[in-house]
Amino acid sequence: MTCQSDPELREQRPGRPTVRAIVVEQHGGPEVLKVKDVVLERPGSGQALVRLAVAGVNFVDIYQRRGIDPRPLPFTPGLEGAGLVEEVGEGVTNVKPGDRVAYARKPGA
Repeated sequence: MTCQSDPELREQRPGRPTVRAIVVEQHGGPEVLKVKDVVLERPGSGQALVRLAVAGVNFVDIYQRRGIDPRPLPFTPGLEGAGLVEEVGEGVTNVKPGDRVAYARKPGA
């Protein structure tokens, strides 16, 4: 997921859905976890947009939030999830909208 939380970005992307997400914009303790409205970008080549039913957040997410196992900022914690495919990008042939999927080790759950 691309963390695009600026309200002006929603105006520039009419018709794209927004969701509430936890976003980490700087490394630190639990106080750096912020709830934000985030614009969901269209899936890129080889990607699928999944409406999550469940998302996994584990201890590695704490390391990432603290900067011990750094990820580029900003990011949404979580590396695994399961749900329904909403949209697919160019070249995706193994899933289609409506398919149930689960995944692991993909940032932004």
